[in-house]
Amino acid sequence: MNNRIAIAFAAAVLAFFFATSVTKSGPPKIWEEFSGEKAFAHIQRLVDFGPRPAGSTAIEKSRDYIEDQLRRFGWQVTRQTFSDDTPRGKIHFVNLLAQFSGQENARASLLLLCSHYDTKMFDTIRFVGANDGGSSTGLLLELARVIGQHPNLARKIELVFFDGEEAVEQFSQADGLYGSRYFARQLQGAGAKQFRGGLLFDMVGDRS
Repeated sequence: MNNRIAIAFAAAVLAFFFATSVTKSGPPKIWEEFSGEKAFAHIQRLVDFGPRPAGSTAIEKSRDYIEDQLRRFGWQVTRQTFSDDTPRGKIHFVNLLAQFSGQENARASLLLLCSHYDTKMFDTIRFVGANDGGSSTGLLLELARVIGQHPNLARKIELVFFDGEEAVEQFSQADGLYGSRYFARQLQGAGAKQFRGGLLFDMVGDRS
């Protein structure tokens, strides 16, 4: 991920914050704090774990890494765990939900920033998902660092790292998007959090 792309994404996130009136006096140059190099370093660490399909040992290692980084940046992390039926049997999934320390009323209207962190399962190739699953996670971790330096802004944002975005075999109504579907279902009950909107990052590491 080069600096131009990284800054463009950071600027887009900032513009989204302003457009939805999250804060009326946010830092005017927050994008200048964003480091493409730091985002890339996160991606490299994830890739070093190898293929990270849902239910694997490698995705658990990546989960631990993501949690550790978020806590270093001042975020509190909750594991949203569930199991679901897939074409290859029941699989255990874990979404990671992060709120900034001292976040105000849990029912307050928040903004979501999201990425999936699993990789596609292939039987014939060693797919490590540098772009698909890695790049957006690295981007979101770096955004977590930058936004965490501005607590008034951070307390109005929730970060979600989805598990099970990839289809186990082929995308269909019953295969794929396991984590996001489960997350959405939990928002339907009485007293559930209300979100003003959100941004979902995916495959942001292309050259163009």
